[in-house]
Amino acid sequence: YHFSAFSSYEKKRWAISLFINQNNGHIDENGGVLKRTDILDTNLNSHNIAVKISDGVSNHISNINRYAEIQYHIGRRIRHITDKDTTFTYPMKFIFAATQEKNSYKFKETIHIADFFKHTFLTKSANNDIIENDVLKIKSLLVIEGSNTYKRFPKLFSGLEYKKRKDEQRISIDTLPRKTTVYESAFFHGGLFNIDTGRLNYDISAYYGLSGDYAKNFELKARLVRYLESQKNLAAEINMTVSDKNANPFFETYVGNHNFWKNSMKNTKERNISLKFLHKKWKTETGCALNMRRNHIYFDSLAMPAQYDKDLKILTLWLKQTFKLSNFYFSQNFYFQKTKAKEVIALPAVSLYSHNYYENDLFRKALRLQAGIDIFYNSAFYADHYAPGIMQFHNQRRFKTGNYPKTDVFLTLKIKTAVLYAKYEHLNYHWGNKNYFSSPFYPINPAVFKFGVRWDLFY
Repeated sequence: YHFSAFSSYEKKRWAISLFINQNNGHIDENGGVLKRTDILDTNLNSHNIAVKISDGVSNHISNINRYAEIQYHIGRRIRHITDKDTTFTYPMKFIFAATQEKNSYKFKETIHIADFFKHTFLTKSANNDIIENDVLKIKSLLVIEGSNTYKRFPKLFSGLEYKKRKDEQRISIDTLPRKTTVYESAFFHGGLFNIDTGRLNYDISAYYGLSGDYAKNFELKARLVRYLESQKNLAAEINMTVSDKNANPFFETYVGNHNFWKNSMKNTKERNISLKFLHKKWKTETGCALNMRRNHIYFDSLAMPAQYDKDLKILTLWLKQTFKLSNFYFSQNFYFQKTKAKEVIALPAVSLYSHNYYENDLFRKALRLQAGIDIFYNSAFYADHYAPGIMQFHNQRRFKTGNYPKTDVFLTLKIKTAVLYAKYEHLNYHWGNKNYFSSPFYPINPAVFKFGVRWDLFY
């Protein structure tokens, strides 16, 4: 289940925000289908297809996020008047924020499945592999936004952050009790921005590890938007990221019943840049991106963490276009990806998403109707295999998936604040190609009808 709640309060110079989010998941693992030919060459009902694990293996995920923020505004209040609204800001503000995130991952076995798992390190009876981590972040920032007189000047922010991460897990095959490992660091945060003040907007931010376990870790992000005409319909946008970070502790140490590793990983380094052009009136977006990674971490064909010590480069091109004909809308998305490091990462060369629908207001605008069809497609590639013991996908070069269009049809009805929707997913399941796998032994769900209601209790 998923639960979220938030609250905010403002009075004079003070503003307070609170947020809590909780997610819980339970996954009964089946290991995938026993024989791929049951999908490819037969018309068996999905309930009659044999799987590799029939019972006794499951994964449990829990995540809780808590966030609290206090703002105090400094200086004389500034009024901003536009055609649509009137807002108020202050020349400066001080922000104090605290974030807590708690995660729990549990792999549970009530019986031992010897035929599926290649290795058993701890026990052949009931077992729980548990990893828990708790992350606390405390941040203070001073934001200088300036005044209307100098509104084209860059806005600045800077501050400090304290981060503490506590991991609890087994660290040795010979020692079953879990051990707590603590990572602590102090960071400097800073940046400058200038948004919606002219034809050139930018947002630049950075952090740097000053001390502790994450010392010298850093990330620099920059976003620049240049409007190429006065109406702001046509724009060019550049996004850049440069980072150098510690490897996640999970990749260095893990002791489970069927998976075990101890590694010494180098810092991962990323250099990313993208350029895109957007035309608001024509509803067009096109762009290209180059992702460059050093010491990229991935799971190899044995489901073990490995580090690629060469440069990994990924080129991505895309085009998004929406056409409108009367009350008919045709939204098309095309992606192309290419990398030379195919032994490390598998990518479909081409991906398509086509979203097409009819939309109209009926009965004197009391009812909004939307009905349409979605088509998903990607070219054939070696999709990663899934390892339920660690809930991770890993390399395989035996089976290709893809080259299969998945089609859904849907109907949405909106009446005031209530939305009724119905969808028939995987319509083309009933005919044609049967190669509808998302992973080598995990097929896409067969045709299924879904419906639901959403009711917003405010207007």
